[in-house]
Amino acid sequence: MRFRALDGWRGLAALLVSLYHLPFFNHLYDSPFLRNSYLFVDFFFVLSGFVITHAYKNRLHSNKDILTFMKKRFIRLWPLHAFILILFLCFEFLKLVLFQLGLFDLESIPFTDEYSIESLFSNLFLVQALGIHHMLTWNYPSWSISAEFYTYLVFAIVFLISKRSKRLIQLQYISLILISFYILYINIENMNLATYDLGIIRCIPSFLLGSISYVLFLGQKNKKVPMVSLLEIGSIIGIYFFFVYSGNNQYSLLAPFIFSLAIYIFSFEQGVVSNILKNSFIQYLGKWSYSIYMLHALIILIIGRAINILERVLNTNFKIDYMFSSNITEHLVLIENQYLMDMFTVLYLSILVYISSKTYKYIELKGNKLFSKPKSQ
Repeated sequence: MRFRALDGWRGLAALLVSLYHLPFFNHLYDSPFLRNSYLFVDFFFVLSGFVITHAYKNRLHSNKDILTFMKKRFIRLWPLHAFILILFLCFEFLKLVLFQLGLFDLESIPFTDEYSIESLFSNLFLVQALGIHHMLTWNYPSWSISAEFYTYLVFAIVFLISKRSKRLIQLQYISLILISFYILYINIENMNLATYDLGIIRCIPSFLLGSISYVLFLGQKNKKVPMVSLLEIGSIIGIYFFFVYSGNNQYSLLAPFIFSLAIYIFSFEQGVVSNILKNSFIQYLGKWSYSIYMLHALIILIIGRAINILERVLNTNFKIDYMFSSNITEHLVLIENQYLMDMFTVLYLSILVYISSKTYKYIELKGNKLFSKPKSQ
């Protein structure tokens, strides 16, 4: 059973995260909703908890099952992650060659800071979100798959231990959720500050809430939901206002609860919004969402370097300092006017979606198939 409406949500969420990171001063940039769309990472965590529980609820019976589960999840995440990491590495080598030839000044020395050799290995082994660095490194969105991978292990262990006692699993779920939220509450001012250091603590409660949402859905899945279209529209409105008013303060810690409720509502796929999300193009976005999410930082990096070169060739400056809030100044690209930047934004999204469709086909699918092949005897 596929949850097509939730697949559609996944694709749209990936696009919004990719827009959130894009430093183009277009007409959408200073929208409070977009500026807090980093919270869709928590949507991914909740959705993962929902679909993983659906897929593995009857397949985790022993320690061997946990090893098989973790192997499958690694095979799902790692090929694309490794491929993009190699592209970042090639880009850094190119910087090193240009730096040594003295062709032009660089903003930073190659293979230092976020592109250090040490962090390359931590990224390779998916441990970059476990508090071993003091900054985001290499492909910075990949901190979330690091956090999610080890959350899989937490989930599998808790699920296996608690399998024979519904009351016990409820107690362990609730305890982990409350402990994680307490750690976040005393350490961060908003969810955006829990990445390379507290990433797994941010992921665990979201994942478990998604798992709980699936259990609740399972008990009601064959029932007709009254006023479901109104509930779907209401959840979207609720998410919008939550982002606008709570995305930059500690209330953002409540995002997993908001998302788990929305995912529960849309899991029934009975409303008018669900029907829209089942549109074929939106479904393709859902299919390509992992590639969209993992690729966008590299494309933004390449665009930024291209603009730097263009500035030097034309002896001009395409960047402005824009203060979105009282303590955050962003360095944004503005060429001519915001309408032109709108066009460049559409071009960026088009390129991102097109390349993602190819990496999905040639890296994700083929990589999963390659690593899933049984060893010959």
